[in-house]
Amino acid sequence: SSALSSTDLYDEVEKFRRNNGTSSDAPSNAKWSAKLTSLCYDEFGGMLQESQASSSHGAGGAGPKYCVNYRRVVSAMQDRLVEKTIFSRYGVVGTRVLNLLLRGQAYEERHIAEECICTLAQVRESLLGMLQDGYVRQIEIPKSKVDYNQERNPKNSSFVWIVNKDNVVMHTRRQLIKSLRNTRIRLLFEFKRLEELFPAIYAKGVHWLLNGGGLVGAANATASPQASISSPTDAAGLSISSISNKGSLTHGDHETLLKLRFACRALSTTQAAQMELILLMDYY
Repeated sequence: SSALSSTDLYDEVEKFRRNNGTSSDAPSNAKWSAKLTSLCYDEFGGMLQESQASSSHGAGGAGPKYCVNYRRVVSAMQDRLVEKTIFSRYGVVGTRVLNLLLRGQAYEERHIAEECICTLAQVRESLLGMLQDGYVRQIEIPKSKVDYNQERNPKNSSFVWIVNKDNVVMHTRRQLIKSLRNTRIRLLFEFKRLEELFPAIYAKGVHWLLNGGGLVGAANATASPQASISSPTDAAGLSISSISNKGSLTHGDHETLLKLRFACRALSTTQAAQMELILLMDYY
């Protein structure tokens, strides 16, 4: 996180290259400095920025110092997440249309179809879906002076589509929250099934399920209430054989219990991942 000069960065990269046995040729110091400088420009991502304290090349001619532009990195990650969300809902055509509109210009439908290399019907279908979800807006632009005393004629107007990036981020966040809610509802439903079908195992294993570990140690905890949660035996997972030795579960019960276990673990992992994505959208 600290600012480093181009020489220090070059030495760190060389050290990493030697430690990992990378055989590719390293650039010269001059080319290395040029690469670092180019990464500060928006045209090349803007992932780096010159430290304000060393913008005048620092003392002793050591050159400028560079640091990671975290705001730009997070913005790029948000853009990537928005693109994936749009792709999952509207497909390739919807992704092309939104990327085109995010350039900041207003386009008519036929221009969008030409730029995205799609049919007009495909573009209209994607725009309609994004309009209903609040991603895009349509604006009417009169072709001539408006006479408010006459009846409005749509043929005398052009209809263009625009998009606001902040609005897109907001609606993407809203979609993620909806997905998180649905995942949480399904997870609670699976917990309820587990409680109804296997109340003893539910009482011992719900703590691990809620923390994303599945029914870890449930069998051992049932056999020995004093068993430690963090012991190596518990970390090995749910032992169906230790329960079946008691004769309390049939073969069908084993399959149902395993399905519930896998469903709860998968939903818990999905829930945690969705919360991380929402945190990313709220970072700035």
